[in-house]
Amino acid sequence: MSLSYEIRHLKHFLTLVEELNFKNASEKLHIAQPALSRSIKKLETDIGFTLFIRTTRTVSLTEAGSIFYHGAQEALSSLVTAEKRAKRMMVGEEGCLRIGYTSFAITGKLPMLIKLFKESYPLIRIELKHYLSTKQIKFIRDKNLDVGFVTGPTSLYDMKTLKFQEDNLVALIPSNHPLAVKDSIDLIELQNEDFIIGNTQKWIPFFKILQHDCKMAGFEPNITIEASSSEEILGYVSSGCGVSLYAETAKNFYRHGVKVLKINDKLPAITTEVIISKEKGNPINKIFYRFIEKLNLNSI
Repeated sequence: MSLSYEIRHLKHFLTLVEELNFKNASEKLHIAQPALSRSIKKLETDIGFTLFIRTTRTVSLTEAGSIFYHGAQEALSSLVTAEKRAKRMMVGEEGCLRIGYTSFAITGKLPMLIKLFKESYPLIRIELKHYLSTKQIKFIRDKNLDVGFVTGPTSLYDMKTLKFQEDNLVALIPSNHPLAVKDSIDLIELQNEDFIIGNTQKWIPFFKILQHDCKMAGFEPNITIEASSSEEILGYVSSGCGVSLYAETAKNFYRHGVKVLKINDKLPAITTEVIISKEKGNPINKIFYRFIEKLNLNSI
């Protein structure tokens, strides 16, 4: 088998099959008729069999030429498709985007953002991975993630950061708790309660917020259980093991036995930020980041 022929020879061959006339095919290809004849002869020499039956009046495919024609069509079509896909990938219009997220993000605006982005860029495949904020930062630096949705505020010298979502702090209490008859409370009303929160060594940004807010209210939370996930927190609260503080996205969870209460204190919002590396990498990162920048986040 010889593959010494070039793509141009295949293009010449396919055009001649369409026209079955050397003059018409050469005009369509914008080359001289003798040049087309030499090209077809070169192709036949390379592959080792005759493609066309030529007479003074007609040109027709041989049986072998017909088989070669269908294969050449598929091959050229595959090359064209591969070239288009590669170009789309180079500019970030096709490929894979690996996104890390927190529980606050996935129960907030992130699902709608992904939906809107996919409508604009249907050829980009999204991989969503749930990680704590600290782990997302590490994975982006290690190039195991492309984009992160983390609890802020952050100050990262090597990351571009964009505010994505703001949530008020709410209280999660057992539905049979005396405070459950209320719709809102002052934070100080929880000063004597047992607190259930995410692991203080892992939920570092949120733990700092909780400590600050409780201190401003005049007490230090009595943390009795450190859970590993939001589901665990809700489970412990519903079982009556204590109370918790959480972002208001908790309203988007449903958990039997848990009451969500607003907090009357004027507290800073809990911020979710989008982060990407400043290093040149996956071009889809920048497209996704710019997409968020241009989006009216208040509308989702």
